This record gives sequence, C-alpha cells and structure tokens, in this order.
Amino acid sequence: MNNKKYKNLEILQFDHISTLHGITTRKGGISKDGFESLNLSFYSDDSEENINENYKIFFDALNIDKNKTVLTHQTHSDNIVKIESVNQFKIYEDTDGFITDVSGITLMTFYADCTPLYFYDPVKKVVGIAHSGWKGTEQKIGVKMIDIFVDEFESQVENILVGIGPNISPRAYEVDNDFLENFQDKEFFENYIHKIDEKIFFDMVKSNRDMLLNRGILKDNIELSGHCTYNESRLFFSYRRQGMESGRMSGFIRLD
Repeated sequence: MNNKKYKNLEILQFDHISTLHGITTRKGGISKDGFESLNLSFYSDDSEENINENYKIFFDALNIDKNKTVLTHQTHSDNIVKIESVNQFKIYEDTDGFITDVSGITLMTFYADCTPLYFYDPVKKVVGIAHSGWKGTEQKIGVKMIDIFVDEFESQVENILVGIGPNISPRAYEVDNDFLENFQDKEFFENYIHKIDEKIFFDMVKSNRDMLLNRGILKDNIELSGHCTYNESRLFFSYRRQGMESGRMSGFIRLD
C-alpha cells in the first residue's frame, strides 16, 4: 500500500484500485489519549464533539460529500447491504459490508485489528468493502461479497480486484487453545493456525486470501497491505494493544 497525504491526513491506498479508496491512520484529527487523533468511531468512548470534528476534517481533506456517505455499525456478522441511493449521512445497523454500482457514494467501515477487505470491478463499475474479524473470516464474508458481485451485478470473477488491508498480523494474533472449535469449516481453517513457543496464533490475511483464490479471484488481482495494526502504533489503533480506549480507523471506497 502507498501512504498518501491528503492535507494533514495520512491515508493508505492500494496500487491496483484506481477509484477513491483507502484506510485512515491515526494522524490528522483532534481526539486525545488513546483516541489520538483521527478517531472515526461513534461507538467508542471518545466525545461526540471530537468525532464530528474528525469527520469534518476527513470529508474536507478527501473532498467527500457527507450526504452521500454510509457507515456500518458492525456486529461481526456476514451482513452485506447493497446501496442503491443515498441522500443523507446514514449509519446502517447490524452491517459489516457494503456494495454499490452507484458513483459518488462513499462506503465506510471501521477497524482496530480486524481485516478490511476491498473489492473493485473496473469493468462492471462496482465497488464493495467488508469488515472481517475472525467471525467474519469464519463466515467467509469475502466469498459472500464475490457471490454478490457475480450474482447481482454480473461481474466476471477474473475482473474483480481485491485489497486486504492492515490488520493484526499472525505473529501478534494469539488465540485460545479451543479457538478452532468456533469454526464450521475446521478442515480449511486449521491450515492457518500455527504454534510458537506453545502459544497459538491465527493468520487472518492468508485465510482470507486463500478463500478468495479458491473462489476464483486471480492471484495477481489480490494486493496485501503488509501492515500490522498491533505493532505499528504510530499509524494504527489496536484494540488488542489498547483495550477499550482505542479509536477506530475507517476503510472507505467510492465509485468515481
């Protein structure tokens, strides 16, 4: 991913996705303490005044129309909402992904260790974004997104470009001994469990990548961020590192 400046903001963007998109970093907002500084989550303990000001900074820096923007209130589900029109700033409850073929609409999701998944079909002109923590990964929300591209927008799988954004890296994501008991497809996911010094870790990046490859996404069409939210405290919030006093980055995409 490239680190690009938009006024005082540092935004990470993929090389191969040409429409407006990215993930915010901690830089450029007004929030303090663990929320420093560009916290964009209305569901954190940061003040609403700070969050609203952070949104003003964000919208101004990227020239985004607030009234054509939708946000998720995430529940670690595989619920993906198709956006057909927007005329006001709106939060969608119980939603972990968006998809649209309407230009000018900004889709926003939120992160502090979970995996951002970006999708773009430059042929059919469709964009999508999904929040995939371990629960979304277990439910294969990325594969579900591809199915929607194909079934509802007539995308060809080989045309879909995917970005897997910054998340907690496998060397930092320690899990419990019985972690795999939460997974229906244990045979697939056991390949992404590894042990180091008797500790157990889970790889969300490779598991999401491989399930998308299995669905038919071309290897060259998947770009990995290479960033770890847990270890890179200058750039990223991390719930695992900070606990409750953690802000949220936003993953966003807009069809231009």
